[in-house]
Amino acid sequence: TNQEILAWEDWKARKEADPELDEEEPTFTPTDSAEATAVNGITDNVVANAPQFCEILPSFEEFIGKSPLVAHNAEFDCKFLYVHGMDSICKKKVFDTLDISRKITRDYDGETLYNYKLSTVCNHYKIYFSNAHTALADSLAVGLLFVELICERHEAYDKYSRHDLLFGTMK
Repeated sequence: TNQEILAWEDWKARKEADPELDEEEPTFTPTDSAEATAVNGITDNVVANAPQFCEILPSFEEFIGKSPLVAHNAEFDCKFLYVHGMDSICKKKVFDTLDISRKITRDYDGETLYNYKLSTVCNHYKIYFSNAHTALADSLAVGLLFVELICERHEAYDKYSRHDLLFGTMK
């Protein structure tokens, strides 16, 4: 939430001003994990033995390196990453398929879609996937959607195949 972001930013500023500050970094517990579970199907038991984000952050940053990121509702993801210690997210190029799809995707009658959820926009482009709200499924769906949006927006479709765009085999 915005309150959590402000609390974390306040703590970070105080810690930078006084490196000897003897105060734990604020952590946040979902206010309603039942509500989150209803959206994503992930229960507390599923993540009980998962590492904390701070434990995997260095390897995550190494993995993405200087590459741009693609996300659906990137503002949400970027805030999460920032609040949990990934300051470098502020300097990353991030493409938001939610924002892009709202600007260019229309139904067959030329009207806007009834919503722009990842599953709705993917269905519009005939990208079908299961296990929504899991990292692997959503990442693959967002990647495929991004290629479709780029193909629709630019003339790249005529020059390159979707496979070329997905796997970087353009010549």
